[in-house]
Amino acid sequence: MPTYGRPTGALAFVQNISPKLDDFVEVVIVDDNGLGSANQIETKKVLTPHLKDNIKYLALEKNLGAGSARNYGVDNSQGQYIAFMDDDDELIYDALIRKLNYALELKCQVLCSDMFLKRNGKIIDSKSCYFKSSDPKEFLLCGNTYTPMIMVSKDTFNQIGGFDPVSYYQDHVLMLKIFVHEIAVEYFKEKTFIHNAHNGPRISGIRKSSDGFSARLYYEAKLLDVIGLNKNWSNIYCFNLNRMELFIRNIDNDVKSFWFIKYLFRQLILIRSVVQFIRLFKDLFTTLSR
Repeated sequence: MPTYGRPTGALAFVQNISPKLDDFVEVVIVDDNGLGSANQIETKKVLTPHLKDNIKYLALEKNLGAGSARNYGVDNSQGQYIAFMDDDDELIYDALIRKLNYALELKCQVLCSDMFLKRNGKIIDSKSCYFKSSDPKEFLLCGNTYTPMIMVSKDTFNQIGGFDPVSYYQDHVLMLKIFVHEIAVEYFKEKTFIHNAHNGPRISGIRKSSDGFSARLYYEAKLLDVIGLNKNWSNIYCFNLNRMELFIRNIDNDVKSFWFIKYLFRQLILIRSVVQFIRLFKDLFTTLSR
């Protein structure tokens, strides 16, 4: 679990899990605040009384981002399977153990599950609560994953090269890499953690850079070489591809008027659903508001 700017969040996680922790489960907390920073010093201070043989605290010399922090944690772990958490979410420990036993029984390389969503202290149901999907084509077109949904064998994680060092979309890019390597993804139909929706800073960086979109486009192109798409699916993918190019241009402040007009016409030709039309309208509003 990487932690950044949230000593109380890391402490709450450890206090919750420590009484339940089995000897065969190891917790690795990676402090990504930067060695010597006020948050790093405070995080170490509050966690130290709770550390033991299977609860480790590691501090990175400087802030590297969530993906690199998770890679460092995996490198310093001992387990056969790796599960991920964020310092502002809540683990459902018993469900995670059931998920682990399922992975061991079926010898899964990758096993994904669902989540609860908490907003303003209330649990709500949403499409984002559900992992989608074990099918690479469906994931390419409308995939949904959060990092704590993913459980992966350590061997598989190392085989694909772990997380890419991007500021966002680390989880989505990781799943694309898994599919590019033609690794089977299994689904565990249970909610294994609570995702807290809030307006504060998250462990993944905000979209000041286009690196996340660029990495996603790169691995989506590689996945297309593996699976191919029929005409209908190609239309959907092209619509999404065009949107990502717009997102990159918006982040890089590179949306020219003539290019944007062509973008709108291209998207109108590709539209096959009301949802796509709504997304195009949203793109128009967002771009013109910048």
